[in-house]
Amino acid sequence: MGPDPSAPEDLRFALEQYNFILELVEQHTRPDSKQLELTPVLIRELHAKAIAGTGAREGGSFRKVSVEVRGSEHSPTKPKDVAREVDVLCDYVNTQWDKRTAFHLAAYVLWKLCWIHPFADGNGRTARALSYLILSTRLGTILPGAPTIPEQLRRHRARYFDALEAADVAFEKHDHVDVTVLESMLQEMLIQQLSGVPAISDEVQDRLHDVVDRRIRRAPPTVIQKVYGEADVAERLWAIDDHLVLQVGPQIAIQQAERTHAAQGNAFPRLLALGGATAPVRVLEDQRGVILRQYTYDASGGYAVEFEHNAAAIIENPRVGWEGTPENRQPGWELRGVLYVVRLGRQITTERAVDIFDFLVARHMMSLGA
Repeated sequence: MGPDPSAPEDLRFALEQYNFILELVEQHTRPDSKQLELTPVLIRELHAKAIAGTGAREGGSFRKVSVEVRGSEHSPTKPKDVAREVDVLCDYVNTQWDKRTAFHLAAYVLWKLCWIHPFADGNGRTARALSYLILSTRLGTILPGAPTIPEQLRRHRARYFDALEAADVAFEKHDHVDVTVLESMLQEMLIQQLSGVPAISDEVQDRLHDVVDRRIRRAPPTVIQKVYGEADVAERLWAIDDHLVLQVGPQIAIQQAERTHAAQGNAFPRLLALGGATAPVRVLEDQRGVILRQYTYDASGGYAVEFEHNAAAIIENPRVGWEGTPENRQPGWELRGVLYVVRLGRQITTERAVDIFDFLVARHMMSLGA
């Protein structure tokens, strides 16, 4: 969920900047995409978008004068050292990308950019934007829900500034980076953001039921029996991270998935790569509607199938296996029926998901000659 374009500037995450961040997250979380490389150029571009429309003339330019931060004992970096300190920030993130958690890296850039104070104005906006970009990309997904972390940081200024001050004191008195207070704050704010993900409405559920009725239940019984395991099918919609899964199959298969979800927190363990993870089978956005037919998916590396943002596919009779230990061997699981899977993104939103499911089911039934 993005910002409300009608909200006052001081109450929302700038729309242009937010969309720019979403584009970068999508670009760097696709299958085979390269790690995001943080550069001074990228930071200056974020700054330029942050202060666009404010009348400031130095968007994207490092300051050339000394500044003070009101309410803080910290003295920002001298103008002649700004570029060097920004390089230090970028180098830390790039070299620690796989060694540190997403929350540590996000907290680090949030603190370090404010500590440097590289711009004459708009440092807070740029730091919050950069932190959110790093967090989202390192987690490997566009983070749904509202209010977003940048919005929460603006609403809870006192706590935010106290956390920055704690990091300042740790660095200036003990000469080491300690952003644990900021990390904890970001974790709590992400939980708050994710808890604001809108539930699938009754209207959407009704529309999906109509899709199944029109596209599947009116097909020849022999076709339904062959593909879904029974002529009398049931359906269930699942939300798994930023994936939506429409399960269609025998009622017993729906109940099996529900029991698995209750026991493991995921109806389809290890099937869908989550949190930026990779998998042997990859579904790209431009493969929307591909049909993955009846074979065992190998999840020994962690996950079986990886979806790009805005990708959608059909998985028939899924079987997922992985290697276990001799003491605790877990051969995996299998289900009769079909999973219609979409991964949300800028193009596929929860509002558009029903249309995509309609497309997937129609394409699937046409491939079966129904």
